[in-house]
Amino acid sequence: MFPVLPLIANVSLGVGALSYAGQFNIMVITDRDAYPDLGVFAAGAQDDLEEICVATSVVRKGMT
Repeated sequence: MFPVLPLIANVSLGVGALSYAGQFNIMVITDRDAYPDLGVFAAGAQDDLEEICVATSVVRKGMT
């Protein structure tokens, strides 16, 4: 399952996240002409998600 968001009015970037059945999925929808820096956004989001993964695995290791 993936979240899908419509872009309406002057919204040029939509980000949806869904946790379901042991998976965490993120969907990004953009108007390429109105949001030319999608690569920058995606790289930043990937970095942030990697930091969350590292932080949560440290917490899990410390709890066991």
